Amino acid sequence: MRMGHVYLRARWFWGVGMLLLPLAIRLTSGEFGDTWLVAAAGAVMLTHALGMTLWQMHSVVHAVFVDLVATHLAVMILSLDRTDHAAVLLAMVGFTLLIMLFTQGATRVAALAVNGAFTFVTIGMADNWAMESVYGPFLGAGFVAAIVIAVMAAFNKRFAELEMARAVTLGIASHELRNRLTGVIGVTQLLTEDMVGGEEATELLHMAHREAEQAEAVIDDLLMVSRTERGMTQTAPARTDLAETVRNVIATFESSGMNVKTEGLDEPLWVRADPLRSPQVVRNLLSNAQRYGGSDIRVAVIEGGGFVSLLVSDDGPGVDREDLPGLFTPYQRTKKSQVEPGSTGLGLWISRNLMRSMDGDLAYRRIDDRTVFEATFPICPPGDES
Repeated sequence: MRMGHVYLRARWFWGVGMLLLPLAIRLTSGEFGDTWLVAAAGAVMLTHALGMTLWQMHSVVHAVFVDLVATHLAVMILSLDRTDHAAVLLAMVGFTLLIMLFTQGATRVAALAVNGAFTFVTIGMADNWAMESVYGPFLGAGFVAAIVIAVMAAFNKRFAELEMARAVTLGIASHELRNRLTGVIGVTQLLTEDMVGGEEATELLHMAHREAEQAEAVIDDLLMVSRTERGMTQTAPARTDLAETVRNVIATFESSGMNVKTEGLDEPLWVRADPLRSPQVVRNLLSNAQRYGGSDIRVAVIEGGGFVSLLVSDDGPGVDREDLPGLFTPYQRTKKSQVEPGSTGLGLWISRNLMRSMDGDLAYRRIDDRTVFEATFPICPPGDES
């Protein structure tokens, strides 16, 4: 249905353009010639589009075949008694692209066949069926069309894979949110019904708080995905103590039993970073190490070259070589991440986008048999409060 709306909207512009083309030729050359046929084809498209709009029809298949017939017939008549096949070949390649974009299955095959047949017949009629003159232009157009088909087929396959990965990601995120909220609801129900008290109630409250924080983390990632895909990733870098930010995030992980070794976080480290988004980056890196890394997780900082590097490392096996190209790509799932519960496959992509929007960066490397993710933050000079 959505494709139908897009195609019909495009047909309005297409039809109007074909109507205006003869007028433009008249103004530049002083005569219409046979270009009135182009205007006639445009009028057919507009009339058909108007009818489909009035009757609320959104059949792409119906529209594509009407456009094929109208345009190719106009081009066929224009090409008679001419040796220039540019319009014919352009129509073939153009319709090949449209067919690959807006049709599927048997309809696509039929439309491509009709498109090719019209092209062959047009060239044959223009050359009086001198086959040695027909096959050359036709095979040349077929070669270009084959390239278009190959590119669009690869695009459609990749698009389908991304849509499937997106669906899996949303399913995992929904499952995570439901699990977290179920825990929170259960705890609050026990407390409101006065079924627990004292230290047990305090412990349950702490547990509910941790579950709510985890749910908030998932929601933050999903919101950031939405903003990033719409090109609306915005951060507000300001003078921020990176050491304090990292210590606060680590404390939330340690409260759930995770052990993190730190180095260089005792003194303030003033960097330019968004105080709301930089904790999200640190949290994603620690979650990544917790899910896929080894048990020895370390966080260290290194200053140099006007930047502060935050190194989050673990003694895990690292990323497989075949997975490296898609490591910071959204909706990518490695062999390991497929069996890890709670992973949306978005954390590293989100984190790199956030770092780059704060004039920093995020990189992966393997150092001394350790997996290392390095987030670099610009140093904020003393007195710079902006």
